[in-house]
Amino acid sequence: MKQVFPCLAVSLLFTSIVFAGRPTFVPYGFIKGDMYYATDPVTSYGFPSLTCISRAVHDTVGGEGLAFTAQHSRFGLKGSGESGGVAVGGVIELDFFVIAANANAKPRMRLAYAWLKPTEGLDIRIGQQWDLFSPLNPTMNNTGTALWYHGNFGFRRPQFQVRYGRNFGRLLPELQVSVGETAKENEGKGIWLGADNRAAMPMIQGRLAVGLPCDAVVGLSGFYAAHGEDHDVTSTGIAADAAFPLHELFALKGEFARGKNLNNADIFTIGGSGNADNEVVTIGYWANIISKPLKHLHVVVGGGQERTTEGLQPGKGDTNLTLYGDLIFPIGKYLAFTAEYQWIRTKWAGQDDPYTAGVVNISGKLAF
Repeated sequence: MKQVFPCLAVSLLFTSIVFAGRPTFVPYGFIKGDMYYATDPVTSYGFPSLTCISRAVHDTVGGEGLAFTAQHSRFGLKGSGESGGVAVGGVIELDFFVIAANANAKPRMRLAYAWLKPTEGLDIRIGQQWDLFSPLNPTMNNTGTALWYHGNFGFRRPQFQVRYGRNFGRLLPELQVSVGETAKENEGKGIWLGADNRAAMPMIQGRLAVGLPCDAVVGLSGFYAAHGEDHDVTSTGIAADAAFPLHELFALKGEFARGKNLNNADIFTIGGSGNADNEVVTIGYWANIISKPLKHLHVVVGGGQERTTEGLQPGKGDTNLTLYGDLIFPIGKYLAFTAEYQWIRTKWAGQDDPYTAGVVNISGKLAF
């Protein structure tokens, strides 16, 4: 960790020298500190920690808990310029990741892609970037595994992506397609769903988005991936998303998604995992309302649920419901303090009674 910021400083110096008169890169990001308090046992990435809370669990895992972390801070560079008469640019962004709430968070590459726009409306991106499938993110203080990963399933996939949009006056349609990395490598474990590229084919994603008046956007997305040499195991999904920034007092956004083997397609849901004989189907949805009644007070209210409908093994999470509310206190343009409360209810396969937990999250964030 001690080497990270000197390396970033050297990178910035190198960028300013090499790209003098060429694409100009500007730093961005935020510094964020969080405090979590959970009334009952919860897990992050399946471990009994409070850094990226997603599920409520049995009290044998522990009891109430308190944690502090700064790992949700981010640092990035955005650049743009011209090469051969074509608009070009790129983005690289790091966050910091550790399962436990300690000071040993390690840098993790979040985004790293180059882009070019050879003609009006055409955008080509090559590198690691957001998935097209389920592109929105809930407005939550819990930026790690919000809503059991439902909402913005994948955000770190290496891929080639093409977007093409046209302006038809009041309508702004855009077609987006990509081919990219299928899943995590899992060699040596047989025909597991995660044993990617034995199929020797990429994950294929697509999304049709339409911009409407008042800056509203609706979208429909889907993906397909095959696993194993015989392509006998597949991962598929379809999602609908919408964002309606209707007024300062009322902005609404949300998503609905259904898919098979989403976890093992590395789209970062936790709806059950297993081998080729245990294909898992999940369905989920979320929505939140954002209101800005005062200059120094923003309010968020939302909720979401994911449910496994087929193929779940005993002991895996069956249904996960999260309800949340946020009070955000902006101080000027760059600084904000947030208080968030989450109520989580998780039902596990083979058990009649769900587990519940309340989570309080207090944070301060400085953007730059």
